[in-house]
Amino acid sequence: MTEMNGQDTGQGTGKMTQMIRSVRNSASLDESENTNDPYNINEQPQDPKVLEREYNFLVEVLKRLPDLPDPFNIALFVMEQFRQRFGCYPDVLNPVTFNEKIQARKFFDRRPILGMVADKLAVRDYVSERVGPEFLPRLYHATSDPLDIPFESLPDRYVVKATHGSGWVKLVKDHANRDECAIVTLCQKWLALNYYDLSFEWNYKHIPRRIIVEEFLDNGAGESANDYKLFTFNGRVEYIQVDIGRFTNHKKNFYDRHWNPVALRQEADNFSGVIAPPTNLDALVRCAEALAQGLDFSRVDLYSVNDRVYFGELTMMPGGGFFRFDPPEFDERFGRLWRMEISSLGALYSCSSNTA
Repeated sequence: MTEMNGQDTGQGTGKMTQMIRSVRNSASLDESENTNDPYNINEQPQDPKVLEREYNFLVEVLKRLPDLPDPFNIALFVMEQFRQRFGCYPDVLNPVTFNEKIQARKFFDRRPILGMVADKLAVRDYVSERVGPEFLPRLYHATSDPLDIPFESLPDRYVVKATHGSGWVKLVKDHANRDECAIVTLCQKWLALNYYDLSFEWNYKHIPRRIIVEEFLDNGAGESANDYKLFTFNGRVEYIQVDIGRFTNHKKNFYDRHWNPVALRQEADNFSGVIAPPTNLDALVRCAEALAQGLDFSRVDLYSVNDRVYFGELTMMPGGGFFRFDPPEFDERFGRLWRMEISSLGALYSCSSNTA
């Protein structure tokens, strides 16, 4: 009989055993295959078909459990979505690819810093302390009620964001022709949602729901500035993704840290023309590495405007771990750069699961 959180789980264990037997019988799984493993789940399956069968079995068990706690909800969502996206299940216990390691982070890594840097307002203090306030775009307003946004005092162009989600951004390029009602309604929709419920990225779950209005950073032609996303592994920038026309005709290219082109496509077409390196490339790299110190992986999103580096955001789980790499071998190449210790992550999770 086992104990969990100080409570006797003998009755629950009995129900679990009955459920497992029922699922196993319906799935025609042979319990005699591995007498040392009553659930027929190997710690390190080598055969992909065995791995898929074992995950299918776990999914069926989990689906029949009522009132699943967060870790199981995350497991169900991740395994099913990953299979639908890539045609296989992620190996989160022995992750190799970049996308598998993002899923492992969802499962096991509960360091508070991952939640803090995901908060679009709280991260400003982190940036100010690490590299200085001069790297931050100007903050015009922060509120939990969009009805009190001071539209009359805002400049001609600005950006409205939700602090507790990803991609919740509204660009206002012409203040004179703004639709205040539409902006407020959009903000209210954001505030009604918990991004965790949509993505199962736990680091968003407890972020206070707020709206911020920030400076609009343009490319000199009235459009949003190019977005430089620096993939930083264990404190070192290895790859740089540059996004062009993110809110119009989105294109993206990849480069190494020295701006040598990388033949990689991910979820958007490559830009066919030549993209010159930013004149302050070294400053971008230095800023990203300073912000990423102490993190095994982070994507540091920056802007370069008039030779000045501006902070965008820190992304801990790009694409939720569901972005396809083309060619696929880059998924493993990125993954091998990320030195993740699953044993330590498991310990972190067991010590701080109350934050999930």
